[in-house]
Amino acid sequence: MGDQENRFQPGFSSVIGFLVAVGFFILLFFMMRGIFTILAWAAPFLLIAAVLINYHTIINFGKWLYRLIRGNPIVGIVAVVLCVFGFPVVSGFLFGKALLDRKMQRLLEEKNPQDEFIDYEEISNEPLELKQLERREGQERNDN
Repeated sequence: MGDQENRFQPGFSSVIGFLVAVGFFILLFFMMRGIFTILAWAAPFLLIAAVLINYHTIINFGKWLYRLIRGNPIVGIVAVVLCVFGFPVVSGFLFGKALLDRKMQRLLEEKNPQDEFIDYEEISNEPLELKQLERREGQERNDN
């Protein structure tokens, strides 16, 4: 009988779960709004920094949008509209991509330096003379 007194009513637990979910999504909304506001203020500076770090990233993004418009106009126009309305997010993305592109370029330069000579071994041009091998009986010759 003590167990039955401590249990919630059947409909009460679903109401609590719903309220917790609503509270979570409200908290998530305000967090995302704050992040978007900060990105909106920082977006011009992030875009300028991306240009200074690696301007090829911005040019390649523009070329990608242009190819998207030429290949599939509806999807391309939707992408351009989303880029305009999502400018803070796009500028943050381009800033991060410019940083990663610069890092990759530096790593590749360290791995393959252009100024260093590569060690090699000279190979003689003299033909190599090998003794003829004897064929066993029953073996066919295959000169492919």
